[in-house]
Amino acid sequence: MVFYLLQMLLGFFGVHFVSINGSGPIGIGFSLIVVAVAALNLVSISISLREACSTALPNIWNGTAPSESWSRWSGSISRS
Repeated sequence: MVFYLLQMLLGFFGVHFVSINGSGPIGIGFSLIVVAVAALNLVSISISLREACSTALPNIWNGTAPSESWSRWSGSISRS
């Protein structure tokens, strides 16, 4: 963010330089790096969510019918 602010302020005084948000090779390369980092971040989150979900489920969900599992979970809920 500081980079963009500095670029804007220098632009008021006529100072222009090759930036990472341009359409030149530097801008395209930077965009490819950002996309690659974002994709790897999504893969990392997906893996960690998959591991968390597989270890955090209670044992009553493994191998039991849905109605039996629901009756165990909803047994303490009062119905009116």
